[in-house]
Amino acid sequence: MHDIFISYANKDKQIAKSIAEALEKEGFKVWWDIEIPAGSTFDAVIEKAVENAKCVIVLWSQYSVKSEWVHLEAAEGKKRNILIPILIDDVDIPFAFRRRQTADLRNWISGNSDASFNRLVSDIRTIFTTKEFPTNKDERLTEPEKFESIQKQTNKKEFDQEKVGKNRDQRYLRYGVILILLAATIFAISSIISSNTDSSNLKIGDDYAGGIIFQIDPDGYFIKICAKGDLGSYNWYDANTKCQEYTMGEYTDWYLPSKDELNLIYNKLSPMGLGNFKNDWYWSATDTEGKAWEQHFGDGNQQNDGGGNESFSSVRPIRSISLNTKKIGDKYAGGIIFQLDSDGQHGKVCSEFDLGSYNWSDAKTKCNDYTEGKYTDWYLPSKDELNLLYNSLSQMELSNFKNDWYWSSSETDGKAWEQHLGEGYQQNDGGGNESYSSVRAIRTF
Repeated sequence: MHDIFISYANKDKQIAKSIAEALEKEGFKVWWDIEIPAGSTFDAVIEKAVENAKCVIVLWSQYSVKSEWVHLEAAEGKKRNILIPILIDDVDIPFAFRRRQTADLRNWISGNSDASFNRLVSDIRTIFTTKEFPTNKDERLTEPEKFESIQKQTNKKEFDQEKVGKNRDQRYLRYGVILILLAATIFAISSIISSNTDSSNLKIGDDYAGGIIFQIDPDGYFIKICAKGDLGSYNWYDANTKCQEYTMGEYTDWYLPSKDELNLIYNKLSPMGLGNFKNDWYWSATDTEGKAWEQHFGDGNQQNDGGGNESFSSVRPIRSISLNTKKIGDKYAGGIIFQLDSDGQHGKVCSEFDLGSYNWSDAKTKCNDYTEGKYTDWYLPSKDELNLLYNSLSQMELSNFKNDWYWSSSETDGKAWEQHLGEGYQQNDGGGNESYSSVRAIRTF
């Protein structure tokens, strides 16, 4: 079974190929190049491929927005809550799919940014994690909610077993004992949850959820843990697979750390003597030009020019744990949240202040050059993103918007769209692309 199904228009096949190859380097199995076996129909092959996928990626371009097949495949991914839209052209995503977190790979395609692709990989792993914990709600479960869900299932199972008892008195007695035990268990779990999921009570080096904490988000939204021991010594390709198959604590969202995450583990845990790390090389998930990065946990050096991806190095998996739910208007990830996905953990932020007043061409450059919060993936919002920004934040008086026109990255017939953030109007027939309007950068997280 493949992990990922890529939906795209035929004219975007080369871009689809590049994305598929990049994802395969991350250890995913990707279905993208349509091959119809003898005796099979096109419809049947596509339908089966989508049904078997754990994640559906849709490449939105000037061609795919007009493709009926792409719309159908996207709808199936949306229905199963495994859809990730990817923007590869400066187009408006079809209305039915705009509420989904969108990966913007326009800069990645042109070779200007790896951050957006790294974010895509993270989102895919998040979807794989969520599939293991199905819910009728559109939001994903946080760690406390997982405990609560497990407890509810236990309650129901024990209650149903007792219903078949033949003796009423014995049955009532057993009910009483069970209820007392369950009440005590729930109280104990609640106490653990209330103490452990408050990030102010957690610290680097704590044992938590099957691993050791090596990172705590300063805003209290998440922590990251590494496994307490190595999985063994493997080549880079097997290292990725072994981490994804790891299930300590019954969690299935373990993964191979990036080079930055690996370095953070080294800097935070090694000085404390925690983790039983060897004086040896450890693999990261990051590769540059086909060469994977590794780090030596004796001296801290990193390299991607050692024995190659087929050489053997030690492997230590990690996982990220969500603690609190974000909300519109929160300051987070270098800006102010103006959009949140249904999981409450991913969305978009705008810069806290305007970058200035520029013509349209310079506006895009200023956004791409913006590095607030040490993030390098800021960009000029599309007209839809700008309108969402206006509707989400302007009434909250949190974003210091001027009573003025603001540029968007969208254009029609060579004329860029802008929006007045005092009145909410949009236009692309104003003073032209060389006129000056205010600029506000955004990024996804």
